Amino acid sequence: MSSDVVGRSDELLPLQVPQWLILSGVSPRSVMLYCLYKVSLGCRSKVPPVDATLQFPHEFVAALQLDDISQVWNVHRELLEVGAIGERQEVCDDGEVRRLVEVYELSPRQFAEADKRCDVLSGSLPSVGKNGGKIYVIRPVGSRPVKIGYSATVQGRLRSLQSSNPTKLELLWQAVGS
Repeated sequence: MSSDVVGRSDELLPLQVPQWLILSGVSPRSVMLYCLYKVSLGCRSKVPPVDATLQFPHEFVAALQLDDISQVWNVHRELLEVGAIGERQEVCDDGEVRRLVEVYELSPRQFAEADKRCDVLSGSLPSVGKNGGKIYVIRPVGSRPVKIGYSATVQGRLRSLQSSNPTKLELLWQAVGS
């Protein structure tokens, strides 16, 4: 694998495989593909990429000890089924449709529990903002990761984040607070 994908060796972070994935009963090849995705998407570098195109280099076939690329798709589907990865499509300016992959650290159950905690918190946050600021939750449309922050002007913050993000962002929640 080329050094431009994962960075210099002194800049690499340890590769972590979530325990829930191992305990989910997926095949060892699925765990290996999950790790390959994390490495190829830059999840071991200190600065992850903004977007990552889903591609299956022939090295994946060899690394997983498979016969052809169609078998990689089967392993990929297994990761989709357990919720370890997600994929979405994006249309480029030239009309080309790109398939993007997201690698999740939390299990679907952990995501659901986090959503419940957000719902509970949304009704109980105190309104103590001295300067009228608000706490907000923003995420890319159709995606699970969220940005939680504080801003005096939430709509301005959303515009600022949107200007540097290739995917459309949505404001999920906001409340006065600090």
